Parts: sequence; C-alpha cells; structure tokens
Amino acid sequence: ASDPRSAAIDDLLEAYGRVASQPFPDGAAPIFARVRKEVAALEALAARAGPAGPPQDSRGWARAYPACGVLLRQRLCAARAGAGGKECSGSLFISDMGVAFECDRGHESGGEQLRTGLVRWADIAALERKDAPDGHGVHLTLSLVNGARAGISNLRVQLGVAEDADWIEDFWRLRAELFPPAEADDADVQPDLTTFWSTRSLNQPGQTMPVVATPVLLKQISHPASPKVHRTLS
Repeated sequence: ASDPRSAAIDDLLEAYGRVASQPFPDGAAPIFARVRKEVAALEALAARAGPAGPPQDSRGWARAYPACGVLLRQRLCAARAGAGGKECSGSLFISDMGVAFECDRGHESGGEQLRTGLVRWADIAALERKDAPDGHGVHLTLSLVNGARAGISNLRVQLGVAEDADWIEDFWRLRAELFPPAEADDADVQPDLTTFWSTRSLNQPGQTMPVVATPVLLKQISHPASPKVHRTLS
C-alpha cells in the first residue's frame, strides 16, 4: 500500500501548482520558492520516516470548534490554570490557530473542571519550556496577554512527548508574528460540547485521573504578543 503521507503531499503539490499559476503581484516569486522548498523538505522527511500511523481524526474538533483552524495534534495530558490551580487530566488540542484544553468528560459529574476554549497563538505572550525531571516529557507554561477574564495569567500543561511541545512552540512563533488576536465574542471560540463529547475518540477507560480543576474561560485580548520562549533544563 502507498504511504498516505506521500499521497497527501501529492495533493499539496497539486494545490501549490494551482495557486502558483494564478497572477500575483511583484514579490510573489520568492514566497512561492520558499513554499516549494518546504514541501520538498516534507517529501524528504516522509521518505526517511517509518510506517505511517493513523491520520488525526478531526471530525469531533471541527464540530465542537467550528472556524477554529485545522487540527494538527490531539494529545492526552495534564494541565492546570496558574500555579495554584488543581491539575486536571484531559485532552490538549493543537490547531493552526491556537490551542484548547478540555478536562475529561468523566469529571463532569464531579463539579468544576478546566475548559479553556480556543486560546489563539497571538494571545500567548510568552512560552516557558522545561524538561521533566525524569527526562520523559516536557512541562509548558503559556503566559497569556494581559491575563484572562477569570484572573488566570497562564496555562500549564504536561506533555509526554517533546515533539508535541515543538509543534506548539513552532506554530506559536509563526502565528503570533503573522496574525493579531481575534476581536471576537467569547461565544465564537467556546466549544460546542454536545457534539464534542459525542464524537470524541480518546476518552477511553484507563486514560483519566480522578482530578478536577477550576473552570477557566480565557478571554481573547486585542493586543498582539511578542514571542518569547524560555527554555529550562531541570
């Protein structure tokens, strides 16, 4: 069977050809050259990689978070709001527009829970990355622009794989520079949990911890952030 990554890259190249054939103003040539260079890098990376795993299932994300970007990664992790917040087990969603954390559905009956809604890349003022003491995983602290409506200034997540932290860091650097925060109502970035829970595939037995956290609603701030990354080795 053919590698699905190669097939997807072929689709990307086809779309690239359609876009590149359109009339663009002066200055487009170096941009298209950079795009083609990066696609070639993806081709080389796919050629060196092992067998492809299952594709990311984004149906639940698209229903729960409409107009919130393309889902890049969905990972089980632990998170808390601020230094004094209670740790909560759940799913971290990484899209090309930002991140969102949802406490596991099993904690709903326990009362309070951590639910961020979409936190856009440009609303993250700084990112601190710290390797776990045992060498497995990464702790990330996302500092929010001007804090949040509930008085929360940062979101702290524990990721089991360093590569997931790379996705967050790299897209945050790029998107925070290119796009300002959205000036939208809170309702525009809050999830439709009815469809979210009905389509969620990662909430399996044995993947949750009996911990809940204080609910947090992160407000979209109308000032762009200056990307700052702090790396700490424990």
